[in-house]
Amino acid sequence: MSLNPVTAEVEIRPRDVDARIEVDWYASVDNLGVADFEKAAKEFFGKATSTFSPFDRGTFEPLLRTAVTNLDANGIYWPNVVSAEDRTLAKGDDKLKVTDTWVLFARPRNNNLFLQDLEKLKKQAEEAESYPPAVAAVVTDPDTTNPVVELPSYRGVSAYYHSDRSASGKKARDLYFPKPFNEEQVRIIQLLDISDGVTAQGPPGTGKTHTIANVICHYLAEGKRVLVTSMKDPALAVLQEQLPVRC
Repeated sequence: MSLNPVTAEVEIRPRDVDARIEVDWYASVDNLGVADFEKAAKEFFGKATSTFSPFDRGTFEPLLRTAVTNLDANGIYWPNVVSAEDRTLAKGDDKLKVTDTWVLFARPRNNNLFLQDLEKLKKQAEEAESYPPAVAAVVTDPDTTNPVVELPSYRGVSAYYHSDRSASGKKARDLYFPKPFNEEQVRIIQLLDISDGVTAQGPPGTGKTHTIANVICHYLAEGKRVLVTSMKDPALAVLQEQLPVRC
């Protein structure tokens, strides 16, 4: 699922992973046909000559018919009962009814999908000839040298915040920090301007969230987009409270 940046339409496409079936519920009730159906599904996907798609009946209909045969001796393949134009779902009763009508089913991602994504990422990383600089900085050994770099200077910021490595003779830039700041925060934005990434560490209460809020506002004021990620939602909520209304 993605958002089209031009039309603002929500676009939904099949996941770029191998198709698989989920019959955990049938297994939990000791359905004797689960093993045969899983075997048939594995053979079906193994022999498939085209990619699974909800828009191509040939990529899934034979498997749905097999599900009826394996999972319920009295099961019904619903498209055989109703007209092709009837896309309503069958009412539940004591017989299995399998339909070719597809729906969007939202649920938490399970471990199988997560592992598939990791395997896909691993394969792409192994086949890549090069990495973007920011990615390379994460997956390669750190530089053991300490190169001398020229840091940008900012208009309206006291010279106290500019080290000997600040750019000399170059036009000062605007610093859009809406909240109070100190030398360390200025240094972070200076390093971000010349680096692929910067790591800022500190114990609780040292102003990391305050600093992130300043950095976000600075880049938004420059017309850039900022993606903020966190392992847990509460940290994002705290950061949101730190952002000024007109950031």
